[in-house]
Amino acid sequence: MMASRRITVLVLGSVLAAAAIACTKDIEKPNGFAEVTTGKAPNPGGSTEGGLPDTGTKLTDSGRDGNDGGVCNELVPVGSGIDKIALAADPPASTGGTVIDGTYDLKEYSVYVGISGVVAPLGISTRMTLRVDGTARTIDKVSEITSGADPPTTALTSSTFSTMGSAFATTDRCPVAAGKSWQFTSNSLNQIVLTDPATREALTFLKRP
Repeated sequence: MMASRRITVLVLGSVLAAAAIACTKDIEKPNGFAEVTTGKAPNPGGSTEGGLPDTGTKLTDSGRDGNDGGVCNELVPVGSGIDKIALAADPPASTGGTVIDGTYDLKEYSVYVGISGVVAPLGISTRMTLRVDGTARTIDKVSEITSGADPPTTALTSSTFSTMGSAFATTDRCPVAAGKSWQFTSNSLNQIVLTDPATREALTFLKRP
């Protein structure tokens, strides 16, 4: 009788131990879920934590990356539109200078058409704002251009820049990679004048207080 009881107890103990092991395995690896070893929940779609695209690009200061389809910064145009004016003269010589941090708004938009040209508005009105970080060598820009009776078009860009003498080179990093060369003057009047040698256009920006 005692031997029979011992066998029964041993069998029951084996069954309970097997059930406990099976239960533990089910808890450790639930059916249908991948095992996570990093302590972070898996994120479907090849994305990093938080749902941001895992493109390998570094976020800009505005919190966006260079592949966002054009939303490069949060700037908005302010003030009244500046008329684009043809001037019967040649562009003045640029003198370079120190680019000072700050936010600048467009105050003059000129096209130098030579001394034999005609002074006249060209039917284009522009609002434009720059946010300049001279230390990081970055520029965020918003421009709103109205031509004739057409509705205004708005563009946002984020760029890096470099200077050498009076040369001012920009490289857009958002929305697309592009480069442009200017001549510039930055003076004690808190102004930046950017002149395009190819089109003979000059944009004068005034720094906000």
